[in-house]
Amino acid sequence: MKKQILKISALFLMTVGANAQILNADAFGFELTNVDYSGSTSDIVTAWTQVAGFSQSSDEAHSGTYSMKAEFDYSDGDPTAAKLQTWRSNTNKEGNFSLTERDYLVSAWIKVTSGTQPSVLNLPIKGAGVNIDVSGVSTNVWTKVYKVVTTTADSALGDDKNWMTINFQGTVPATGTSTVYVDDISIVEYNGIQSYTTEEYLGFEGADAEVDGIIEPLANGNSGATGWFLQNNTYFSFSDEQANSGDHSVKFDSSDGAAEKQIQGGYNTTPGTSLVSFAAGDYAIQANIYIPSGKSVPSKLSLNIKENSDSSPVTSFMAMSIDIDPGLAKDTWHTITSDVATFGQTTDAGYTLKVKADDANTVVYIDDLKWVDGVTLSTKTSKIEGASVKTENGTISVSGANLDSVYSITGQQVSVDGLSSGIYIVKISKGSKQDIIKIVM
Repeated sequence: MKKQILKISALFLMTVGANAQILNADAFGFELTNVDYSGSTSDIVTAWTQVAGFSQSSDEAHSGTYSMKAEFDYSDGDPTAAKLQTWRSNTNKEGNFSLTERDYLVSAWIKVTSGTQPSVLNLPIKGAGVNIDVSGVSTNVWTKVYKVVTTTADSALGDDKNWMTINFQGTVPATGTSTVYVDDISIVEYNGIQSYTTEEYLGFEGADAEVDGIIEPLANGNSGATGWFLQNNTYFSFSDEQANSGDHSVKFDSSDGAAEKQIQGGYNTTPGTSLVSFAAGDYAIQANIYIPSGKSVPSKLSLNIKENSDSSPVTSFMAMSIDIDPGLAKDTWHTITSDVATFGQTTDAGYTLKVKADDANTVVYIDDLKWVDGVTLSTKTSKIEGASVKTENGTISVSGANLDSVYSITGQQVSVDGLSSGIYIVKISKGSKQDIIKIVM
C-alpha cells in the first residue's frame, strides 16, 4: 500500500492584515525638517525632545533620509533618561493620533552600530504601556521589534489626543558608549489569528513567530515560538531578494565564518505550532536552493526531526541530509533531494533546518522544503507502455525497456550506480520508441 504523509498541522500565527498605519509616517519616520515648535521651527526630533540625547540623523535610515539617533555615554549619569514626547510639536499636531479600545501592534525599526544597546525601547501611548525588548538585536543590521498591546477605556480615546513617549530603559554598563538608531515607528490594528498552510510555512511565507507582515522573528529569539526560530540570526534571515515560489525564502550567509548553523521550525510543547506527522515508511527530504554569482556553495543541507517524548508513539530523532554538489550552477534555482530513508511513525514532531558552510563566502537562499514519499520519489512511469525507471541506494534501474544512458542535470554522462543525491536525466528505449525521464534521487 502506498505510504502517505498523514498530516502537517496548521500553523497559527497572529496577523495584522492590510490595515493602514495610524501614525503620521513622515513624523514617526523622523523625516520632517521644518515643523512649528514653541514659536520657532526645527526638525521633528528636536521639536519632540524633552530630555536631551536624541537627534535627527542622515547617517542611517531604514527608509527615507533620516532616522532618530541616540548616542549614549555610559559614564555620564543615566543615558537612557533621554526622552521624546510627541505632543511637544503641538502647532500642527504631527505626533497626535486616534485610537479606539482594541488591540494594536506597535513596532519600530532599530539599528545598533556601536556599543551595548539598552535592554528596552519604551513607546508608551495613552491607555497602554509598550515596553519592547531590544536586548538581543544584532549589531549593524536594521531589525523590526514590536509588541501587541490593548488600549484601555479612556474618555480621550479616538479624538486625536493620543501621543507617544519615546525613550530607552534598562541596565547599562558603567563605562563605554553606544549608538542606536530608531526609525519607522508604527501602530496598526491587530486582528487575531490566521491559519497558514504547510506550503506557506515551509516556503517561508508565514515566516514570523508572531505577526504576519513582519518577516524577522523576535529580536532575541523565541524557543517556544509558533513560527521559525532563528537561533543563529547572524547567519540566517528571511528574505524577499530571491524566492522559488511566493515572495520569501530563507537566506544563509556565512560571513561570520565557516560553520554548520540551524533554524528551528515547530515546537513540540507549544500549541498551534507547525508539527509533522508521518506514517511509518520510506521518505526523502527535498529543498530548492539558489546560490548567487561569486558565492560558495554550501556543502550540506539537513532537515532533522526533533525527538518528542510527549507524543504517542514517542517520536525519535531522525537526521536527513543532502550533500550538495560544489559545482552547482549559480544564479538559478535547483531542486536537491536526499537519499530515501526509513522512518518509524512520526507524531506531532518539530524539526530543524541546518546548513553547513566550509568557508566564509557561502550564501544560499532556501525555499519550499518538503518531506517526500520515497515510493513516489524513486519510481517514474514512462510513456513507453510497461516501462518504469527506479532509483534505490544510489542505483538507477529500468524495467520494461532498455536503459540507454544517464546524465546529470548539468549534462554530463554518469554511471548508473554509485550516484549521489540529485536530479538525473535517464534515456530509455524499446524497439523504435524512446523516452527521456527526469528522476530525483
